[in-house]
Amino acid sequence: MTYTFMVPFANNHGAIVIGKGGATISQLQIETGCFIQVKRKDPTNGRPMPFVLIQGPNEKAVNQATIQVQAMIMKSMMKKEIDQASEINDLGQQNQFLELKVADRDSELNDLKQ
Repeated sequence: MTYTFMVPFANNHGAIVIGKGGATISQLQIETGCFIQVKRKDPTNGRPMPFVLIQGPNEKAVNQATIQVQAMIMKSMMKKEIDQASEINDLGQQNQFLELKVADRDSELNDLKQ
């Protein structure tokens, strides 16, 4: 009997499971004894989201692989959110700088008018 579990994910977070040259997914397969494959979304075949397919010889192996895959995807998602928050913060700081520059310019124009 083969046990199967699918872990859906959004965007490109499946790449973290594959790893450089497939190293991460290969190591995960060795550690858990499961077959693991990242599947792309295919709405025409009823797969609206990409997912990681995990198949193994027993429930324990599939559960172990699933937990590790979910942890990798969550870490990738959190990193992306932190990066986006940092970008938003940087944009806010740039905006404050531009507002100061505009205020300085307006002040200089007012001084020239007087």
